[in-house]
Amino acid sequence: MDNQASADQTSTSEVEFGPEQSTAKDVFALLEQQNRNFLALLKGLQTPASEVQPSSEICLPKYNPDIAGVDATQWAATVDIIL
Repeated sequence: MDNQASADQTSTSEVEFGPEQSTAKDVFALLEQQNRNFLALLKGLQTPASEVQPSSEICLPKYNPDIAGVDATQWAATVDIIL
Protein backbone atom coordinates (compact mmCIF):
# COMPACT_ATOMS: atom_id res chain seq x y z
CA MET A 1 0.00 0.00 0.00
CA ASP A 2 2.92 2.33 0.62
CA ASN A 3 4.06 1.78 -2.94
CA GLN A 4 0.64 2.85 -4.25
CA ALA A 5 0.61 6.00 -2.09
CA SER A 6 4.09 7.05 -3.19
CA ALA A 7 3.23 6.36 -6.84
CA ASP A 8 0.12 8.55 -6.58
CA GLN A 9 2.12 11.43 -5.12
CA THR A 10 4.72 11.45 -7.90
CA SER A 11 2.46 10.77 -10.88
CA THR A 12 1.46 13.39 -13.39
CA SER A 13 -1.78 13.81 -15.32
CA GLU A 14 -2.28 12.86 -18.95
CA VAL A 15 -1.54 16.44 -20.01
CA GLU A 16 1.76 16.37 -18.10
CA PHE A 17 0.75 18.98 -15.55
CA GLY A 18 2.48 17.67 -12.45
CA PRO A 19 2.91 19.08 -8.95
CA GLU A 20 6.29 20.65 -9.76
CA GLN A 21 4.68 22.73 -12.55
CA SER A 22 1.60 23.95 -10.75
CA THR A 23 2.93 26.18 -8.02
CA ALA A 24 0.73 28.92 -6.64
CA LYS A 25 3.21 31.50 -7.90
CA ASP A 26 2.90 30.22 -11.48
CA VAL A 27 -0.89 30.16 -11.31
CA PHE A 28 -0.95 33.68 -9.89
CA ALA A 29 1.37 34.93 -12.65
CA LEU A 30 -0.84 33.30 -15.27
CA LEU A 31 -3.97 34.93 -13.85
CA GLU A 32 -2.24 38.32 -13.70
CA GLN A 33 -1.25 38.03 -17.37
CA GLN A 34 -4.79 37.02 -18.27
CA ASN A 35 -6.14 40.07 -16.44
CA ARG A 36 -3.71 42.39 -18.26
CA ASN A 37 -4.72 40.91 -21.61
CA PHE A 38 -8.41 41.27 -20.77
CA LEU A 39 -7.96 44.92 -19.73
CA ALA A 40 -6.10 45.66 -22.96
CA LEU A 41 -8.95 44.08 -24.91
CA LEU A 42 -11.54 46.14 -23.06
CA LYS A 43 -9.59 49.36 -23.60
CA GLY A 44 -9.44 48.56 -27.31
CA LEU A 45 -13.18 48.03 -27.43
CA GLN A 46 -13.86 51.28 -25.57
CA THR A 47 -11.78 53.37 -27.97
CA PRO A 48 -14.12 55.39 -30.21
CA ALA A 49 -14.03 54.48 -33.88
CA SER A 50 -13.04 58.05 -34.78
CA GLU A 51 -9.75 57.57 -32.89
CA VAL A 52 -9.08 54.19 -34.46
CA GLN A 53 -9.65 55.29 -38.06
CA PRO A 54 -8.30 58.82 -38.58
CA SER A 55 -8.62 58.37 -42.35
CA SER A 56 -11.06 60.53 -44.31
CA GLU A 57 -12.08 57.49 -46.35
CA ILE A 58 -15.73 56.45 -45.93
CA CYS A 59 -16.86 52.91 -46.72
CA LEU A 60 -20.52 52.66 -47.69
CA PRO A 61 -22.49 49.40 -47.68
CA LYS A 62 -22.95 47.83 -51.10
CA TYR A 63 -26.41 48.01 -52.60
CA ASN A 64 -27.61 45.32 -54.98
CA PRO A 65 -31.29 45.62 -55.96
CA ASP A 66 -31.20 42.16 -57.60
CA ILE A 67 -30.96 40.38 -54.24
CA ALA A 68 -34.32 39.31 -52.78
CA GLY A 69 -35.36 41.22 -49.68
CA VAL A 70 -33.16 44.26 -50.30
CA ASP A 71 -34.86 47.49 -49.28
CA ALA A 72 -33.64 50.69 -50.92
CA THR A 73 -35.06 52.90 -48.15
CA GLN A 74 -33.18 50.95 -45.48
CA TRP A 75 -29.96 51.18 -47.46
CA ALA A 76 -30.44 54.94 -47.83
CA ALA A 77 -31.15 55.28 -44.11
CA THR A 78 -27.94 53.39 -43.31
CA VAL A 79 -25.93 55.63 -45.64
CA ASP A 80 -27.46 58.72 -43.99
CA ILE A 81 -26.31 57.45 -40.58
CA ILE A 82 -22.77 56.84 -41.86
CA LEU A 83 -22.52 60.23 -43.53
